[in-house]
Order: sequence, then C-alpha cells, then structure tokens
Amino acid sequence: MKKILIIGAGGQIGSELTTYLRGIYGSRNVVATDVRECKALGADGPFEVLDALNATSVASVVARHEIDTIFNNSVQTLMNGAIGVGGVWNTGHRIFKNLNVELDATGYYQQAGEIWPFDSGYGLYARASADIYDFRVKTSYWTCEDFISMFGSPFFGAASMIDEGVTFDRPQMIYLGVEYSRQLAKGFSIGVDVDVFHHLSGDMNDADGVKQPMGSATSFTAGVYMRINPSFLIKKF
Repeated sequence: MKKILIIGAGGQIGSELTTYLRGIYGSRNVVATDVRECKALGADGPFEVLDALNATSVASVVARHEIDTIFNNSVQTLMNGAIGVGGVWNTGHRIFKNLNVELDATGYYQQAGEIWPFDSGYGLYARASADIYDFRVKTSYWTCEDFISMFGSPFFGAASMIDEGVTFDRPQMIYLGVEYSRQLAKGFSIGVDVDVFHHLSGDMNDADGVKQPMGSATSFTAGVYMRINPSFLIKKF
C-alpha cells in the first residue's frame, strides 16, 4: 500500500487533495503536513507541522512514516515590479504631431519556491514612438539578466518557454512597429498594425548547464482592427 506525504495540505488545493487521496488509500496512509497547525486534517488522519524549506525535517517525516510518494503543494511566491520615466512632446504641427520617449527598469524576485531557475533578476526597457500624419512609428530596446516575465510575453524573459531547463545569458531584443489609423467618424476608426521583434545573437545554457551560442531570430505580427470608442452625454448640468 502506498504511503503518501502531502506538503502544503492546509491550502484549498492541498486539503481537497488530502481528502481525495485518503478516500482511495485510507486515512492512515496519507500524511498531511503544513507550515501551520490544521486540526481538521489531523482529525481524519496523520498530520504534522512541517516547514518545506527545512530538508532535515522533511527527511525525518519521510523516514518516520515510511513515505514512498510525495505531493508538494507548498506556496510559490513570485514578484515583478517596474519603475520608469517618460515624456511626450506635442509639436502642434499638422504632420509631425508628437514624440513619446520612455525608460523603464524592471525587477523579478522569487521569494519562496523553486518554480523558476532564477531567484532574482532585472531588465531595462527603452521605448520611443512618433505620430506622423496618420502613422505611428514605434521602436524599443530590451535587455535583461535572470529576469522572468510572469504574465507578459515570453519574449521578455531569460528562460525558455519551449525547452525545459534552457536559459539565456542577457538576452537582447530590438522592436520596430508601424501603425496606420484613419478615423471614420467620431469614436470610430480603422487601422493596420505591423510589429517586428528581432532577438540579437548571444549565449544560451541547455538543461545540463552547458553554454552554447545562440543565433539571432526575428518574429513578426500583423493585424487589421476597428476601434470603437463612442462618447455621449448622459445629462447636462
């Protein structure tokens, strides 16, 4: 019979998993643990307070209960942050309408867990755009070191989203985009947007930690859109 250890059993997923597995393997064969006391789980089967970051304590529980299967539901805490400055110059000219520049610094920190290969990292992002007649020309430069973009495009991270265990040394990317927009009526416009992302050559580390050269690569997107942004007066005061 399996002897199962569940780490992080006090959370919603962990508690439901504990109940489910105890129904299959029997209450005495599923040991629930969490960093805090949980009387509900202890009333139905073995429970121990356990810090998942303490390897000695984990090993002791495994040996004492003769565990052969471990489910780890411990908390993963990841953070992203950014700070930057920017400015807009409105020229008042009919053709060359404005210029927008921006500089940002980003940070990444893995406070708990080991879901990503880096504990901390940073990135730098510079961007400029200009509105010329009905066109918007956009360009930017991005570089980072040990940075993970948790909810953004994988283009901006230093870990591969395709090949497990592959990381990149200080990846760099240049972006160029052109957008055309024409107003049809008040609040209605149509447009075309073309974007090109060029990754500069550099070095990558495979899953075994072996450094290898990485060639440049180019990706692009293109689309046609209709923008609807109506405005109306509800009541005049």
